[in-house]
This record gives sequence, C-alpha cells and structure tokens, in this order.
Amino acid sequence: MTWSTALTAWPRSALAVTSLDASHCVRAGNAPPLVVTHEAAAGRVREVRIAHIADDEAYSPAMASARGLDAAVEGVAEFGLRILADTGQAQGWAQGLLRSDEAGALGVDLTLPPSLMAVEAGDTLILSGETGMDAPLMVASLEGVAARQAALVPASGRDPVLAGTQPSSREPDLAPPSRPVLVALDLPVLPGETSERGGLWMAAFAAPWPGPLTLHAGPDAASVVPVLELEQPASLGCLAADLPAGFEGRWDRASVLDITLFDGALESVAPLSVLSGVNQLAVEGPEGWEIIQFASAELIAPSQWRLRDLIRGLGGSAISGAPSGAHVVVLDGAGAVLPLDANALGAPLALIAVPPGRSLDDVSARQVEALYEGVEYRPLSPVHLKAVWQGDELALSWIRRTRLEGDAWGIGEVALGEAQELYRVDIRDSADALLWTGESTLPSILVPAATALELPAGAYWQVAQMSARTGPGRWAQGVVPAPLS
Repeated sequence: MTWSTALTAWPRSALAVTSLDASHCVRAGNAPPLVVTHEAAAGRVREVRIAHIADDEAYSPAMASARGLDAAVEGVAEFGLRILADTGQAQGWAQGLLRSDEAGALGVDLTLPPSLMAVEAGDTLILSGETGMDAPLMVASLEGVAARQAALVPASGRDPVLAGTQPSSREPDLAPPSRPVLVALDLPVLPGETSERGGLWMAAFAAPWPGPLTLHAGPDAASVVPVLELEQPASLGCLAADLPAGFEGRWDRASVLDITLFDGALESVAPLSVLSGVNQLAVEGPEGWEIIQFASAELIAPSQWRLRDLIRGLGGSAISGAPSGAHVVVLDGAGAVLPLDANALGAPLALIAVPPGRSLDDVSARQVEALYEGVEYRPLSPVHLKAVWQGDELALSWIRRTRLEGDAWGIGEVALGEAQELYRVDIRDSADALLWTGESTLPSILVPAATALELPAGAYWQVAQMSARTGPGRWAQGVVPAPLS
C-alpha cells in the first residue's frame, strides 16, 4: 500500500444519498407534504471577511474576503482570528462560509415516512414527484421517533478546505467574476506632478480580482468604445465617520480620519516622507474630491483604519468635508488615466468596466456616470488678501498661487501656469447679491469711489484667477473694511 503525504480535510457534505418521492411524506390532515421557506435577501450575508495573521516574515495583519456577485458592501460578516494562515487558505475559509450562508437561505421541512428510518442527519435526500426539488438537500436535523421531523437545507458541494501539502484555494471553474466597484476621479494637479494628466483618474476594485478590466467610455451607454485596461485593483473604501471641514496645507495634529478599506493595508511614515508625497488618498465630498495625506495609520478593527497627523486640501482641493460612507481611494498608482480633451468638459460620460471574456451587457459589468470638469486646469485660490482705503477708493490686493511646480523654493516668482494672468473680482452684500465686478491683469485692483462709498455694511469681496479652459478658479474671500472717517 502506498501512503500519500498530502492532507485533505473534507467538510460534512452529505455522502449518503437517498431518493424520496415527496408524495410519500407523512401529511398532517390536508397540509402539504413539504414546507419551503426562503430567507429574505436583505437579511443575508453578502461578504465574509476573515482577519488573520499572514504567514510571512513579518507576521503582519492580513485580511481575506469573499463576496457575492455584486460588490456592494452590505451584509458583511467579519471574523477576527488569531491564526497564522496563508492567503489562499484564509480565502478558502471565507469562500466556504459565504457558500454555506447562501445555501442556508432555503429551508425545507417535512415528516419522513417510516420506511426511511435509516436516514440520519448529514445524509442527502433527492426529492422526486410533483412537489420535489431540483437540487439535492441535506438533512440538517431530525426530531421525533416514529414520525421524524426533518429540516433540510441545500447540499453544499464545497472544495476541500485543505488540499495538498501547500494549503490553497480553488475557484470554481464556472464561477462568474465579481462585479467591480468603479470610480472616476476628477483630481487637481498633485504635489510632485509637473503637468496635467489630461483626463479622469480611473480606479476599480473587485474581490476576487477577475483580471484586467476593459474600460469602455462614451457619451452614453449605447455608444461606448474600449479605451483602456485597468490592470490591477485599487485600494478603495469609504468613510467610517463624518469628515468635518478643515484647513488647507498645514499639519492637522488634532483631527482623525476613520476609514474602511475593502482590501489592502496602510502604514505609518515619517513626516518628511509625507512631505515628499507618500500616503495620499482622495475623499469624495459634495464639492469634489479632497486630497489628504496622513503620517499615522492604525488598524482599529478588521478593515477599519484610523488616520492621524493629516495634511488636507492638497492641490487646492475642497476642504468642506464629507459624510460617512463617502468614497475613499488610496492614491498609490493603482489605476489609469482616461484621456479627455476640452470637448469633454461639462459633458455627461458613460463608463463601463467589463471583466475579461464578458460582454457589455453581462451582469458582472459595472456602469457609472461621470462628469469631467477639468479640476486639474482650475487655478488655485489667491492668498494674503488685503483691502485698504486710499482716500475714497478701495484698494484690493492679493498674491497668486500656481497649480504647476509651486514647490520650487529656489525661484522668486512661481510659474504662472495659465496662458495669461487675469483675475476676476466680485463684491457682494451679506445676501450674496452682486454689487460690483471687475477684471485685472495684475494681482490688485482699485474700486472707484462712486462704488466703494456706497457699499453697505457686511459687504465682502472675492477674487479668482481665470483659466482660458475652465473659467474662474477657486475663489478666495475677504471682508470690506469700513470707510475711513
């Protein structure tokens, strides 16, 4: 006899098979022979996550997950195990748990006839007859002696949890690919970038990753064409708590940012590394995507991270905050640029991500709508606003910023970054009604006395640098001082 050194662990999966005509089941009066129940979809698990210890040199925290066809993060079952496991082994556990939960959504109750006294819990019944079921059912429990009440669930034909000398997980050959999460980011020019990227940054995630996703784009779903491939999954997630409004471009040591990542890990770095451009992520808010950097990352629960030592509003991005559940994308290079020209500005865009070997109308394809506003071409808001009375005239001044190569400290004036230097200045009352507007090719303007002396109390002024491509950039706001007596 030859003994194999491989180890195989099989689940209890109904090895004995018995055929039963459903009409032979014991009836209570006129009651039907079978009682079939279906669990509501809203109460079922859509994803299983298992936190464990990675079998690597660092024994680092790791996460394995399995989810249904739709990638919506809803109905999540999370398990924290202090167990050393490799990725394939942990993924196999997650897949088995998910399959068991899906199988348990269907239940059948019946009373076995006396002829089936040999049937035991764990056996498989194949029901025939007019009221029979198409799929084999496993006996989950038995009660009674003469008339035995049987609770049946679908027989789960699983792969072995462990197979071979190296633990691994096999995907079913016919399993459909996961439907990806697809995100289109209209981002500003980021620190370290020397030019505009020329389009939307596209990122996608699916678990398991089906392979390169083909991205189709067009003005509507009927006219999309393939434009690029997304080779690898991005680190996507969502806010675990509301993000309040913040301040731009300075260290925020007091605030925390709590996020949930669908997959992947974050790490803490030195402040100097943050200033060199690492640890960037984007948060989708009501005014667009905010770019945030962080120095400290702490895993506080499976898939949940608490980020501290923040720098917010990078690239002049919005700092108005975002609600819990808002999209989060880690900007680590996993993604691709969808090239768009000036004709695409402000026009609706249909985007469809299709897994390998699938069609546009396949259930695993993901379609989203996007609007390209050219945030990367939008000038930054001016700074150091001043309003000074010069006799009866009001002198307004400011200092411009640049969205391109603005970190070069060795030069005097930063690069203009626009075709020409032009600013728009508005003066409004406390109800936001426009009182006066003007344009200037210099970082200053003089409001004539006839207008300045008639300005009401509570009036304010705002200034924006102009772009030939996108119009006014982000506005900066200042108060109008009272006239000199």
